[in-house]
Amino acid sequence: MALIVPAVVGAVLLLILLWLLVSGIFVVNQQTAAVVEHFGRFHHIAQAGLHFKIPIVQRIRERTSLRVQQLDVRVESKSQDNVFVELAIAVQYQVKPDGIQDAVYKLTDHSRQIEAYVFDVVRAEVPKKTLEEVFEDKETIAIAVNEQLTEQMSRYGYEIANVLVNDINPDARVKAAM
Repeated sequence: MALIVPAVVGAVLLLILLWLLVSGIFVVNQQTAAVVEHFGRFHHIAQAGLHFKIPIVQRIRERTSLRVQQLDVRVESKSQDNVFVELAIAVQYQVKPDGIQDAVYKLTDHSRQIEAYVFDVVRAEVPKKTLEEVFEDKETIAIAVNEQLTEQMSRYGYEIANVLVNDINPDARVKAAM
């Protein structure tokens, strides 16, 4: 009995040590960055590869993709000639390599923020144009959205790669009349 207790204690300590060792190792995939916190405070950014962290003391707050992502936004607005038109806009964006910390800590939901800016710009641009001008000037709308998003999202660590106006759908009655 006297030999069993130290053996059990030794086995438990060995398991705890093994767990601490294994939980301290982590891998970050290619085109991804991991934000590591030390007792809940930003410590460093781990790039792709094998890394070590201090168990219990350090944790991975978030893994952020550095790849180009796309957000599809549908916006309805009224043209100058009182026709409701729905625009399908694709925003291609990515986290800047030097803006990872800002992207993780300054915004809660980047897609909703981008969507809000798209709505704002489209609803400011489309009422200035007739339906025909909206069809002709879709590139102008895309450029206006791109400029606004680039300016606003850069402070949050995001880079706008491209903005595309994919589709313009006027009201169903207008379509039928055409």
